[in-house]
Amino acid sequence: MRTFHRLLLRAYPRRFRELYGAELEDAFHAMWTSVRGRGMAARVTFLTRTTLDTVRSGLRERMSTRGYRMPGGGGLRRPARGLATGLADLALDVRHTVRALRAAPGYVAAVIVTLALGIGANTALFSTAWGIFGRPLPFDDGSDLVRVAATRPDWREGMAGGPQLPLSVHEIHDLREVDGLASVAEYHRMTFTLIGPGGPALVDAGVVSSNWFELLGMRPTLGRALRPGEDEVGTPPVIVLGHEFWMETFDGDPDAVGSIVRMNGQPHEIVGVLPPMPQFPDVNDIYLPISACPTRSDPAFQADRSARMMTVYARLDDDVDVDAAGLAVGDAGARISEAHPDEYRIDGGWTLGAVSLREELVRDARPVVWPLIGIAALLLLAACANAAGLALSRANRRMDSLRIRAAVGADRLRLARELMTETVLLGLLGGLVGLSVAWSGTELLARFAADFTTRAQEIRLDAVPLLFALGLSGVTGIVFGLAPLLAVRRAHSLGTGRRATTGRGGRRAQRVLVGVQVAIAFAVVTGAGLLARSFGEAATTSVGFETESVVTAQFLGGRDRYPDATDVRDLLERVRERLASDPTFRAVARAPWAPLAHTMNGRESFRVGRGPDAWSPAVANVRAVDPEYFEVLGVELLEGRLPGPADTLGAEEVAVVNREFRDRWMAGTAEVGDLVASCPAETPCGEPVRIVGVVENMLANGADAEVVPEIYTPLEQTDWFASTLLARVAGDPRSALLTLVETARGLDPDLAVRDAGTLEEFRTERLAPRRFVAVLVLAFALVAAGLAFTGVFGVSALAAAARRREMGIRRVLGAPPAAAERLVLREGLGVALIGCAAGSALAVGTGELLRGLLFHVAPRDPWVFGIAWILFPLVALIACRIPARRAGRDDLRSVLGSS
Repeated sequence: MRTFHRLLLRAYPRRFRELYGAELEDAFHAMWTSVRGRGMAARVTFLTRTTLDTVRSGLRERMSTRGYRMPGGGGLRRPARGLATGLADLALDVRHTVRALRAAPGYVAAVIVTLALGIGANTALFSTAWGIFGRPLPFDDGSDLVRVAATRPDWREGMAGGPQLPLSVHEIHDLREVDGLASVAEYHRMTFTLIGPGGPALVDAGVVSSNWFELLGMRPTLGRALRPGEDEVGTPPVIVLGHEFWMETFDGDPDAVGSIVRMNGQPHEIVGVLPPMPQFPDVNDIYLPISACPTRSDPAFQADRSARMMTVYARLDDDVDVDAAGLAVGDAGARISEAHPDEYRIDGGWTLGAVSLREELVRDARPVVWPLIGIAALLLLAACANAAGLALSRANRRMDSLRIRAAVGADRLRLARELMTETVLLGLLGGLVGLSVAWSGTELLARFAADFTTRAQEIRLDAVPLLFALGLSGVTGIVFGLAPLLAVRRAHSLGTGRRATTGRGGRRAQRVLVGVQVAIAFAVVTGAGLLARSFGEAATTSVGFETESVVTAQFLGGRDRYPDATDVRDLLERVRERLASDPTFRAVARAPWAPLAHTMNGRESFRVGRGPDAWSPAVANVRAVDPEYFEVLGVELLEGRLPGPADTLGAEEVAVVNREFRDRWMAGTAEVGDLVASCPAETPCGEPVRIVGVVENMLANGADAEVVPEIYTPLEQTDWFASTLLARVAGDPRSALLTLVETARGLDPDLAVRDAGTLEEFRTERLAPRRFVAVLVLAFALVAAGLAFTGVFGVSALAAAARRREMGIRRVLGAPPAAAERLVLREGLGVALIGCAAGSALAVGTGELLRGLLFHVAPRDPWVFGIAWILFPLVALIACRIPARRAGRDDLRSVLGSS
């Protein structure tokens, strides 16, 4: 065979043979020795490939103008370098890489799938973060928009959630005189019944001043926005439609502009349609001028400086930033307090401040999105480690080829470039496949983010996320391509006669990579366990009232037929009377809102005690309910009595408080039978009412919401607008709900119905964000764990292969098969346990990252960590068991013969 190979080498130039011929012969002989015992097919394949490669390479060197020519009989000339040469080399490397990868489809598929999961998840989360936090606001000069709100210290101390108090009409007029604010606009939200092409429908309406759209720089796609003066009382009522509502209700018909719809018993002209862009602070169906709101148009409301219900936004002057505007607004608040001492406390308890609109829109999303990005980054790191391990194994298997390349003059940089070209190409392919993961993931995340911010409409895969995916793919290819560079050093350091095996350095690198994967998997699995346990706690925590057998629906008619609160309450009372004869309905109650179906916040300041000489301050949510409300919900009475039929208008005003109110505000200072008085804003306290009972806490905003002090007053003793019915039913709740709606529609066919369902359905809907986060991180954890334990299996198999001869000799000397198994198990389990130890430290940081998403679960929950420490070594033992048993059962003669 040496003679045959020397003939083949004639294809190279003479000077080339003089320099490298001996090394090529030694390399050929070593490779022929390793192939000779594998059968005729292997020998023929090897000789064919060697012949073709040698002839092709030799002819290329003879014809090349770049190198290996000998002008004047000198030595080899170094190739001239330049851009064209570099591009030619790159093209050659890519072609060589493609040919090499075509011969290893399993390796290619494994790496691409692994990287696609990591890159896809990170791209989806980046597109989410970019849409919410990074993308410029879709309004003209969005950075100049701020929200102006009032603050009171007693609200901060009494309740959690941030003091964002609305403003009154007088305060809005005062703000328009503040230097630094170019324009000021007001907003509040209401629900109306609109009778349009599809019949009556409840619509969410943004009630705004006429300069609202000008403030935002928002221009309708059809028609026009509100004109100056259209928010004055007495002007013809007009409507601007939101884009989605226009598409759903009017089928996107351009002729909708100029048409007339009825609302509040009055004809309203549709004057414009908004573009498909994010809304704030709420997603509304329609927009109306403030003149359409009966409360806002009431002269008595406008004259009352303490009558606050409007949210205020402002645009800054060109030379004013948010901090300067905050100072100017704060100074204005101090001047307002001093100018009206009867309405405000002089001690500075009521203050004004400003916050940027961008911060306002993303405040609730930040504590949810950033932890998910951190978990996804860990997943990508695990995917890189797994791909690096696969690339290192492949490079070790190609050691003979690398040695030949080194022998024929390829320096380390050349070999490293070829290997790096391969990994970068795989990274780009992984990123390309990962785009499909990112596409579907982005849609899911956009729906999820809609619960936290109206900017969710801006989450999409466009140029910036695609560029991120491209850059991430390239960087990932470079990162996991660093591992196989170890093989380049080994290819140059090995002699031509030595067998190409995986050295200690390669095995050590493999163990490190697998340890990293196990550590990351441990941290991600622990995080998933914390979130899963948190979701379980939220799902099983009692909300304090019955949910499965209680149905609810909200009804609303036009204000022309139901001009005040008593008219709507009378309508609901007639519905209740009709249902009284139906045995399915055990109890029916009226209320302004249903728990769980709405976010129930209505904080007010109170004084509680035996009278003005013994008042103590308190802050609580206030509710107006029917006496049957507690019976319908099955709420436990802890002390005193519940409101009854006798607690009507004209009788002594009474109230019931929850246990949290009693424990927080009445302990040691008041008891059942004492008085509580509402003290809204800075005005004198109202008439006191008597506390007649204490009920168990109700988590009206969901099991994972904060328990807050609450006060319940009889509906008949208030002027609250009640539009919701709740009913405790027997039998099928859905059938009972249909009966409830049909009964109400029988009294008034034009009633609009919304939020109809069982309280259990609304409870489940409240938990949907927690469930989504837990499932998403659990999916990440399963991928990371699968990669880690595949790596543990690979380490065990590599250890068994590397020590095969040693174990064979031990068997010959009398060692039992179990000894060989223990050697392999020790290798794999050692890596897994070290990874678990490192992962425990990483898991502590992961728990802290997820702290804001946990409910009744500590970031270092011992149950979660304990289960992880039991589960990981057990699964690692299973992963190591297969190569260990195979090593113990190897035939001794085959082991020693092949070695």
